[in-house]
Amino acid sequence: MSKVKFIQDSHRYISDGELELISVSKFTEKFKEKTDWKKVAKKIASRETGNGNPTTTDDILKKWEFKRDISAKVGTIYHNIREQELLDLEECPVFYNQKCEVINHESDGNYKYSIDISILENNKVYPELMIYDFENMICGQSDKVIIVDNKIHIWDYKTDAEIKFSSFSSKWVKAKKLLDPISHLDDCNGNVYSIKMSIYMYLLWKANKGKFRPGDIIIEHIHLKRDPENDNIPVLVDDKPIVEKIETITLPYRRKEVIEMLKTLKNDS
Repeated sequence: MSKVKFIQDSHRYISDGELELISVSKFTEKFKEKTDWKKVAKKIASRETGNGNPTTTDDILKKWEFKRDISAKVGTIYHNIREQELLDLEECPVFYNQKCEVINHESDGNYKYSIDISILENNKVYPELMIYDFENMICGQSDKVIIVDNKIHIWDYKTDAEIKFSSFSSKWVKAKKLLDPISHLDDCNGNVYSIKMSIYMYLLWKANKGKFRPGDIIIEHIHLKRDPENDNIPVLVDDKPIVEKIETITLPYRRKEVIEMLKTLKNDS
């Protein structure tokens, strides 16, 4: 069975034959309208300067970049903590009223390697599972895949300040939509997450046809302590985020949308 190698530094997925697979995140970005952030920053800078708070476009862009980098760092730290907690358990954790053995991925210290997703088993939990499809040359990772009662359950941790399921709209502004073939969906993080996690579900179902059925798609929304005096960025204590609340959000399985999106990969080849 062919394996996929994950290169952390460049976030790249490489096959045994040294071919690169597109990441699920990068693939999903293709269906989002491009935003000219420099143009947006210029408008904000001129508005703030007009209010007596001199600033520049570069100031705004640097502030956004700093917040984005901090948020990504905090998200990675939290994901690593949760993964290690699962791996360090002395007893099997219970999911869906069943004890589930924790199955770790393969690693040689430099790279992470996929396990065969066509031989997943019942009553197992797979943290940071690499989910791939060589027909479409696509790969991604789910934070936690749980197989119980012949069902596939996809769980991901999200540390966003908010999870939204509609784009901003008003009397003068139309809600921003994703691009065809999913242009019926608003462009917002909740819908994008549902699409990405539905891709994971579809690929796992495809690799295990006749064995497992689709189950839950769930976000664990991690509400972190934030600093209102510093652009609401997450607070770190001893290099760890402070969790104030964890909310579970069930997302729809968008199988039809995923199938139509994957067709575009064949059209591109």
